[in-house]
Amino acid sequence: MVFQTPCLFQKILHVKPFAGTDRFWRKRKILKFAAHFVGRHQNCYSIAIRRVIRALTNSCKSRNVKNEVRKELIQTRLNAACEEHGLPYPYLKESLIRSNILLNKKILVDLAIWEPRTFKSITYFAWNKAKAEGLEGINELEEPPSGVKSYWPVQTTHFARKVLGFSSIFLSLAKCEEEINSSQSKVNNLSHEHCIKQACLLSVNSASTLLTTTASALIDICNSYKESLNQMLSLLEEVQAFDGILKTFKRNQNTYHNFWNNRKINLNLSFVAGDNPLLWDAIVETRAKVNKAKAAVNELNSYMSSVEKVVTSTTEAAFLAGAEYMCTALCERLESAQREIKIQIGHIKKLEDDYLRMQQEIVSNKQNNKNKEDKKIVDVSKNGNFLNYLSE
Repeated sequence: MVFQTPCLFQKILHVKPFAGTDRFWRKRKILKFAAHFVGRHQNCYSIAIRRVIRALTNSCKSRNVKNEVRKELIQTRLNAACEEHGLPYPYLKESLIRSNILLNKKILVDLAIWEPRTFKSITYFAWNKAKAEGLEGINELEEPPSGVKSYWPVQTTHFARKVLGFSSIFLSLAKCEEEINSSQSKVNNLSHEHCIKQACLLSVNSASTLLTTTASALIDICNSYKESLNQMLSLLEEVQAFDGILKTFKRNQNTYHNFWNNRKINLNLSFVAGDNPLLWDAIVETRAKVNKAKAAVNELNSYMSSVEKVVTSTTEAAFLAGAEYMCTALCERLESAQREIKIQIGHIKKLEDDYLRMQQEIVSNKQNNKNKEDKKIVDVSKNGNFLNYLSE
């Protein structure tokens, strides 16, 4: 516990050691649980704790059974709603999956109860999709009914609802008086408009598959490119660390030589100075991986531009053909792919900037060291001590 005020700090003098948490905080926890209760259950601790314990017990009692009952109720309602429109639930589920309409059972049940016309449209769409895909057993099904009527009128009085035992959920089903045209009649018609819509549907599915595959490949290549860049940065940091060790050694060269000569031990400066062949082999290998991954990223990025043009053209054609929902879904998928790719490209740009900056620092340090050595040689040659410098 943190005492932020003197008033709270003085409470430590009245607290028994190893007595657990403070009574104030124990009560405060229970009263926070009882904050939504009404009456004295909200403020009186002795009453609130009994009410909280009873509420927690009721919420935890038979929790698994409640979940199973809830799932069974949702499945029963969904089966009844599907059978009411002449399409079993397995065909509805398979058709929605193939159409990439991601609605769970709870949403479908809510639509069937509160939005019967919307659920009717979804059922009709799934029936046509199953018919077009040629699902097994779909040809033996009857066509969707011409209308769906509730058994009890909506204007039923409150007393009748109470006596009959129907809740407002079952009585809120509206009448669906609109006629559902048969899909078989449309297929037999084979109008130009129908053929164009079917062709647009196939083209939208193909463009969506192409977009998803290309975006996934580009994201995977970007991840491998980032891993190669991170590995290259770690190797360059290691080279910089070795250069720092070499500078320190040269600065204190006489001291180090006296230290090692007294102990008759040879110091391998080639490894410490960063001339280790294993390190440079790893740098060359990693640089080849970086170049290869960068070429793959550039190639897929240019290919992604072509895919975006294809998706845009397909979206325009679908919109003109009247498939507005497919057009909207494809646009959202394209926007999502572009957003993910933009994030990956931003990360790559940052890593490339760090890589170039580190390369520039290493090259500039090497050049400065070389200039200092050349200047030292020139100064020694002018003073006539060049042979002594070489001997050192």
